[in-house]
Amino acid sequence: MLFRSAEARTCFEGLMANSPEYLPAYLMAGNLLAEMGDKPAAVSTLEAGIEQARAVKDAHTEGELEAALGDLS
Repeated sequence: MLFRSAEARTCFEGLMANSPEYLPAYLMAGNLLAEMGDKPAAVSTLEAGIEQARAVKDAHTEGELEAALGDLS
């Protein structure tokens, strides 16, 4: 398997900037950042996703993002 984490990170950053309403990107990006060892960026990304989920009243996704955030503690 090829690991192209830096490229994936760049893609997720673009996706979240251009389509902030696409909530799955926050979870996927947060998980990637955690795997890359960038915990502060992972936390920030997951928190931003939680804010977006609350804004659109998506409790399911909010819960998933909060669980992922809790796993980083």
